Amino acid sequence: MALRRRGLSKKFHTNGAEFRRTISKWAPQVDADARKFARLVALKLYQRILMLTPVDTGRARGNWQMDIGRWPSGALDVGKGKPGQSKNRKRRPNLRSGEKKQVASADRKLAGLKLGQSIFIGNNLPYITLLELGSSTQSPHGMVERAMNQISRQFQRAG
Repeated sequence: MALRRRGLSKKFHTNGAEFRRTISKWAPQVDADARKFARLVALKLYQRILMLTPVDTGRARGNWQMDIGRWPSGALDVGKGKPGQSKNRKRRPNLRSGEKKQVASADRKLAGLKLGQSIFIGNNLPYITLLELGSSTQSPHGMVERAMNQISRQFQRAG
C-alpha cells in the first residue's frame, strides 16, 4: 500500500524495508537542507546585527564574532578611529570592506556546521551591553533583539 503526500512525486510505503530505503535516500538531503537554512539564517542575523550596531570609532561593530559550539573569545583589535568622529552621522546603511570580511569569516566558520550544533554570535567589549540597552542615539533600541525580530519576521513572511 502506497501513501502519497500532496506536492511530492515519490511514494511513501507502509512496507518497513521499502520505507527505510526511501528514508535513507531522503535523510541526507534533509540534513543538507537544514544546515543550509541554519547557515542562511545565522548569516542574515549576523549581517543585520552589524548593520544595527552604532558606529563611533567602529570598534563595537568590528568586534562582532561568530563561532560554532562556543562563545567567541576575546576582543578584536579593530576600530581605532578617533572617538566622536561620526557622532553627527547616521548609521552607515551598507557594510564596508572590513565588515564584509567579518561576514565572509563567519560564512567560512559556518561551512563546517553540523545539525544540532549551536551558533554563537557575540561581542566581548565591556560596553556592548549598554549599546544593546539603547545608550546610543544612533541605535536607541539596541541591535541584537531588533535584528532577531526583523529576521524572524522576514522568514515568517517568506513562509
